[in-house]
Amino acid sequence: MGTLSNSIESVHRARTRAIPILLLIVGMSAGIMAALPVPARAAEGYWWGSPVNPGFDRNTVIRATGTVLQVDIAARGGPGTLSLQTSTESITVILGPSWFLSEQHVDIQNGDPLVVEGAKTMDRRGNLHLVAASVTNRRTGAVLQLRDDEGRPLWTGGRPSWKR
Repeated sequence: MGTLSNSIESVHRARTRAIPILLLIVGMSAGIMAALPVPARAAEGYWWGSPVNPGFDRNTVIRATGTVLQVDIAARGGPGTLSLQTSTESITVILGPSWFLSEQHVDIQNGDPLVVEGAKTMDRRGNLHLVAASVTNRRTGAVLQLRDDEGRPLWTGGRPSWKR
């Protein structure tokens, strides 16, 4: 009888030691998952830390015509943007990842006349932004296609998009 009792006690001790270890592993895993940034969905024209509300809503797509005031498509890891002055307002246009724009050899300069199609969105301060689907440069005649008809970004498929 003593042997059975000893076996039961040793199993009980092993289980008692395993429970805190198991809880520690589960807790650490949950903590790590909570600390990791949630990646944005590729089709949303949104990047981690963006001040713009996520979403490429095809129902808000507009065509804006204007002149480039400032362009920032330097390969620095963030999104390429430009400021477009229309006849009524200045709009920040979010183009796409700088690395993608660099691969496309995008030629957009200050003063260029552009036609931009994209989804309207607002930042946290209420400023209008346009998540570009396509950009036509009237100076060069080039069309930069950034998204497909569903609003999905072309850089996720690796297809060339800068055409003359």
